[in-house]
Amino acid sequence: MIYCPRCHSSRMKRQEVIHHILCAYVGPEADFTQTGKSHICPKCHRQLKSDHSDNEIIGHCISCLACDYEESEGVS
Repeated sequence: MIYCPRCHSSRMKRQEVIHHILCAYVGPEADFTQTGKSHICPKCHRQLKSDHSDNEIIGHCISCLACDYEESEGVS
Protein backbone atom coordinates (compact mmCIF):
# COMPACT_ATOMS: atom_id res chain seq x y z
CA MET A 1 0.00 0.00 0.00
CA ILE A 2 1.18 3.53 -0.78
CA TYR A 3 1.09 6.22 1.93
CA CYS A 4 1.31 9.97 1.48
CA PRO A 5 4.74 11.30 2.53
CA ARG A 6 3.10 14.52 3.81
CA CYS A 7 0.05 13.39 5.82
CA HIS A 8 0.54 9.57 5.86
CA SER A 9 -2.94 8.90 4.47
CA SER A 10 -3.49 5.77 2.39
CA ARG A 11 -6.05 7.60 0.20
CA MET A 12 -3.75 7.84 -2.83
CA LYS A 13 -4.74 8.00 -6.50
CA ARG A 14 -2.47 7.18 -9.44
CA GLN A 15 -3.23 8.90 -12.74
CA GLU A 16 -1.68 9.51 -16.12
CA VAL A 17 0.16 12.73 -17.01
CA ILE A 18 -0.99 13.91 -20.44
CA HIS A 19 0.88 16.14 -22.89
CA HIS A 20 -1.44 17.91 -25.34
CA ILE A 21 0.88 18.39 -28.29
CA LEU A 22 -1.16 21.11 -30.02
CA CYS A 23 -0.93 23.65 -27.18
CA ALA A 24 1.92 22.11 -25.12
CA TYR A 25 -0.21 21.70 -21.97
CA VAL A 26 1.09 19.04 -19.56
CA GLY A 27 -0.93 17.94 -16.57
CA PRO A 28 -2.60 15.08 -14.73
CA GLU A 29 -5.63 13.42 -16.29
CA ALA A 30 -7.85 15.04 -13.63
CA ASP A 31 -7.09 18.49 -15.14
CA PHE A 32 -8.77 17.43 -18.40
CA THR A 33 -12.57 17.49 -18.49
CA GLN A 34 -13.88 14.05 -19.42
CA THR A 35 -16.53 13.86 -22.16
CA GLY A 36 -17.52 10.27 -22.78
CA LYS A 37 -14.36 8.47 -23.87
CA SER A 38 -12.43 11.67 -24.63
CA HIS A 39 -10.97 14.63 -22.74
CA ILE A 40 -11.06 18.42 -23.14
CA CYS A 41 -7.79 20.31 -22.67
CA PRO A 42 -7.98 22.85 -19.81
CA LYS A 43 -5.67 25.28 -21.65
CA CYS A 44 -7.02 25.45 -25.23
CA HIS A 45 -10.44 23.77 -24.69
CA ARG A 46 -9.99 21.43 -27.67
CA GLN A 47 -11.12 17.82 -27.54
CA LEU A 48 -8.22 15.38 -27.48
CA LYS A 49 -8.24 12.81 -30.26
CA SER A 50 -8.93 9.24 -29.17
CA ASP A 51 -6.20 7.91 -31.49
CA HIS A 52 -3.65 9.99 -29.47
CA SER A 53 -2.37 11.73 -32.61
CA ASP A 54 -2.48 15.08 -30.76
CA ASN A 55 -1.59 13.91 -27.24
CA GLU A 56 0.64 11.48 -25.40
CA ILE A 57 0.95 9.97 -21.96
CA ILE A 58 4.35 11.00 -20.62
CA GLY A 59 4.22 9.41 -17.19
CA HIS A 60 2.12 9.09 -14.07
CA CYS A 61 1.54 11.02 -10.90
CA ILE A 62 0.41 10.05 -7.44
CA SER A 63 -2.07 12.34 -5.67
CA CYS A 64 -3.21 12.28 -2.06
CA LEU A 65 -6.98 12.65 -1.76
CA ALA A 66 -6.63 13.81 1.85
CA CYS A 67 -4.12 16.68 1.56
CA ASP A 68 -3.70 17.25 -2.23
CA TYR A 69 0.00 16.30 -2.19
CA GLU A 70 1.12 15.35 -5.70
CA GLU A 71 4.25 13.63 -6.94
CA SER A 72 5.23 12.80 -10.54
CA GLU A 73 6.85 9.57 -11.57
CA GLY A 74 8.40 8.77 -14.91
CA VAL A 75 7.55 12.18 -16.41
CA SER A 76 10.05 13.16 -19.05
